[in-house]
Amino acid sequence: MSGLARQSAANAIATGSVLISGALSTIVVARLLGPADLGVVTYAAWIVSIILMVADLGIPGALARYLPEVRGSGDPRACHGLALTLYKRFILVVGLAASAVTGYALWQLAEGRSLSLGIAADSFKTAPGFWLIVAAAIVTQSSSAFTIGLLRGYQAFGRMARIMLIAAAAQIGVTVLGAATLGLAGALSAAIIVGLAPSLFLLRELRGGSPVAPELRGRLVRYCGATWLAYLLTAVTWARTEILFLERSWGSEAVAFFSVGLTLANLAVQAPLLLTGPLLPVLAQNIAAKQHAVAVEIYRTGMRYLAMLVFPACFGVAAIASVFVPLVYGPAFAKAVAPAVMLVVAAAFYALTAVTQIYMNAAERNRFNILVGVVGAASIIASGLIIIPAHGLMAAAATRTTVQILTAAASLWYVHHHLHAPAPLGQIARIVCAAALCGLAAFALLRAFPSPAALVPAIVTGMLVYGLGLKLFGCILPQDMERLRAIGARLPAPLSGAVSGTSK
Repeated sequence: MSGLARQSAANAIATGSVLISGALSTIVVARLLGPADLGVVTYAAWIVSIILMVADLGIPGALARYLPEVRGSGDPRACHGLALTLYKRFILVVGLAASAVTGYALWQLAEGRSLSLGIAADSFKTAPGFWLIVAAAIVTQSSSAFTIGLLRGYQAFGRMARIMLIAAAAQIGVTVLGAATLGLAGALSAAIIVGLAPSLFLLRELRGGSPVAPELRGRLVRYCGATWLAYLLTAVTWARTEILFLERSWGSEAVAFFSVGLTLANLAVQAPLLLTGPLLPVLAQNIAAKQHAVAVEIYRTGMRYLAMLVFPACFGVAAIASVFVPLVYGPAFAKAVAPAVMLVVAAAFYALTAVTQIYMNAAERNRFNILVGVVGAASIIASGLIIIPAHGLMAAAATRTTVQILTAAASLWYVHHHLHAPAPLGQIARIVCAAALCGLAAFALLRAFPSPAALVPAIVTGMLVYGLGLKLFGCILPQDMERLRAIGARLPAPLSGAVSGTSK
């Protein structure tokens, strides 16, 4: 369990650094360029994410799933052969996608549009420079996605953390310098930089190896096919598809306001979610070894710990949003507060499905995701065609909230009844009650003192109330104390004493 904890921490640093750099970059763009230009940057990021989901063929996920199994054979050449085989197919499709976007940019040039760095928010869709930046971002970010899958498969989370920290720092630097000197084009170019450091790693990591065994090749094809189809449906359901409909009906400012809510939701849930990264290879190894009871216990423990982190984070962010959003993004973003609160609260419940998704992937039983994805995609598209054009921002947030909560319930039901891994719903309900007290305490303090100066006291109050709530509702189990004491025993003397004292 200590090895899993170290891997979780390194995974959190790796992906968390990119998440934080992305959030800081949006704040920089909001402050320097305003809502309209932030809407364009968000739109570009959405296009890149959609294309990558279509083009990745489920391969990065397959690396994380099957490399640990191949490594167990003790043949490093088999690992290299698997990685190289998958990369050849991956880069072929990504190259075709990037070429198609480049072709569209060239067509805009042929139509008489100029290739200029002066990209305007009201005409960016016909600017060749915009599409060339998108094409370059597809190439670098696809390489980054493959690298992350490769390093997770090798369980080299420390190396992944170092690489992604470099990428995150570069993204922030380029966003600040680019937005200040070149405006919108400079801000957009940060999407290219974020994938460069991982891409350079691939140049020395990919090398020849032994061919993939026919039996494994068949499993890879089935797994990648099912995962890819689920990702395509996920692209419609979760990859900010509302942005397309908002931009068409309400303009880039509405996109910016919606993206602020999504950014806050991601910040609230992603830090805890990053700790689940190493669960896939660990669960895969136990399921492959027919250790069902061990796998179920890891699943239940992971979900409970995730709930203990994600619910207070989300409820706390929702409680302070009315003061936090205008303070950080500027007064022009006050309209983003209401949808942000709705999206953040819903994200807490949907975050639990991260563990169910990992369990289904480890068990190679991810077809249920396809069914859920079809229903979710149909709901999002119907809302985008009928409700969002008429009602705008809040309709987009309400649709996403409803679909997320229903998806979470369906996933928990499936894993319980079909994979015989029941979620600890009673324990989660008690955690939700403790987190609700946390959010209410912070909200009450800010209502009494609605000032940025009250933010820190509100956060501290919420944390203290949450700790009391955990005790009040009996959320801390005896095994939690044992794990805390075990962690404390490995720390330096002063920290060890502090941790041991809290676990008594």
